Amino acid sequence: MTIGQNIKKLRKNADMTQENLAEILSISPQAVSRWETDMAMPDLSLIAPLCRLFKVSADELLGIDIAQMETEVNEIRAQASSFSDRGYPKEAREILENGLRKFPNNHWLMHDLMYAISEQSGDDDYTKEQRAHFQQETVELAERLLSSCTEDDIRHGAIQILCYTYKDMGNIEKAISLAQKMPFMAVCKEALMANIKVGDEKFAARQIKLHHHIQSLEVGIHYMNTKMDDDSWRYTEEEVSLLKDKAIAFLHLMFEDGNFGFYHSHLSDTHLDQANYYAKTQNAEMTLHHLQKAAEHAIAFLDWCRGGEYTCLLFKGMQRGTYSTNDKRNQALYVLEEIKSSKYDFLRDVNEFADIKSKIEPLAKQL
Repeated sequence: MTIGQNIKKLRKNADMTQENLAEILSISPQAVSRWETDMAMPDLSLIAPLCRLFKVSADELLGIDIAQMETEVNEIRAQASSFSDRGYPKEAREILENGLRKFPNNHWLMHDLMYAISEQSGDDDYTKEQRAHFQQETVELAERLLSSCTEDDIRHGAIQILCYTYKDMGNIEKAISLAQKMPFMAVCKEALMANIKVGDEKFAARQIKLHHHIQSLEVGIHYMNTKMDDDSWRYTEEEVSLLKDKAIAFLHLMFEDGNFGFYHSHLSDTHLDQANYYAKTQNAEMTLHHLQKAAEHAIAFLDWCRGGEYTCLLFKGMQRGTYSTNDKRNQALYVLEEIKSSKYDFLRDVNEFADIKSKIEPLAKQL
């Protein structure tokens, strides 16, 4: 319904004539008539008095269906997510920008757009100047959210993106200042839910909390090798390889039955890294071992994406979750393109190498 139709309905429900309403608002009956026939709109200064008079919200008076709006916004976000989660931030951005034309300043649409543009800023398909422009757009959107939005989830997302973006732009102090405003790990949502829920929900919450910790620890092991103050790396290449062995062993300890779920993709990547390390020394046995494992985990990950649940002791009964990637290739295509690299030329005539390629090739495709 239009605002005019709403005013007419509310006036009649209150058993008022146009003259009664005009007198209360100190306007002419003709003005009320023009509103109710949609020939004119009330002055902005009259919206609050009308809301108080009829005991309705501004959204109700203006004919805004909040539930319908939320449904449409969620549909837009889901459509955009179907692209951004598979490495197509440009397409997601277009959908979100169109959504914002319909729902200006909607914080959730702005939030998702911020992430999409941030993904563009890290895409090597763009020039250095284009990526710098995307970084600036990301900062502007995030800062707008911090200044206008009070919802914690959105604000925390904006701070996260600002920390990464300011760091990439060289503004380390600003990134640190924002990071220090975030809560400690011990008081995060997952930690609190794991303690305050009861029964089945408590068990599920503790699984979620542990799942986040495992991912954090495994990824943390991979990123231990940092550049020190003297510009040297903390670990040698051999030590980095040992760290990757630890990451692999850690996941095998957590998922003792081999059903790694989401982490099949992590294991596939880690085994590829190890294959690359051993290929440098022409160690055929270890290179083939890790290439074989990379392919096996890639195939298992594709199968897991079709559905299912974890079966290991810690996560038994836990359903698979969603995942996102900034790579347009599925895991099989990623492995296939890696093994085509010239670094593996010394294995081209080896039967085991050909077998790996033949198993992965039919499954490789763009997302």
